Amino acid sequence: MTRLQVKDDDLIDNHRGSGGGAQAMDAVHIPPMPDWFASLIRPRKARWFWPIFATIVLSDCTTKELVVAELSDEPGSHQVLGEWVRFTLVYNRGASMNLSLGEASRIGFSLFAIVVLVVLFQHYRRAPQEARLKAAALALVAGGALGNLLDRLRSPRGVVDFIDVGIGDIRSYIFNVADIGVAIGAVLLAIALWREDRDQGRMETAS
Repeated sequence: MTRLQVKDDDLIDNHRGSGGGAQAMDAVHIPPMPDWFASLIRPRKARWFWPIFATIVLSDCTTKELVVAELSDEPGSHQVLGEWVRFTLVYNRGASMNLSLGEASRIGFSLFAIVVLVVLFQHYRRAPQEARLKAAALALVAGGALGNLLDRLRSPRGVVDFIDVGIGDIRSYIFNVADIGVAIGAVLLAIALWREDRDQGRMETAS
């Protein structure tokens, strides 16, 4: 047998081997995506929920870090827009509007936030693909809840609040970006749920 024939035989064997490998690859079974995971990333709903959720969490964490870095050594209020908006660094061991559970505030509100996040993600997972307003509302509330939860988990001092709004001595409670997300999201969620009830009522009337 000549050397050329040997090389030709090797090429034939290699071709057969590669073909067998391709067939083996074709035979590999890729398991389907779990329904619960697919429901979280489906395009129409996901493109409203996840960007808003990430924006709230990142902006909340970033602003808190900046305020702590700049104002920790400078106590008191710092004017941003005159007396209307000031930055006043405080640490809140309770919840919004100074709600408190005493010594159990950190653990209690942390567990409550985790339960809320689970419920919110369940609502998002079950929401129809066309429910864009509901997805956006859930993202705002969930992002705010996670932002404040991270504060409670990483520091016993509590949640970083710094946005101080009011006129003169008439001031609101001091809050943060996460609180803004929760407040706006709650209003939008109420509107979305009202629309769902209205549409459901119309369908029942029509039938």
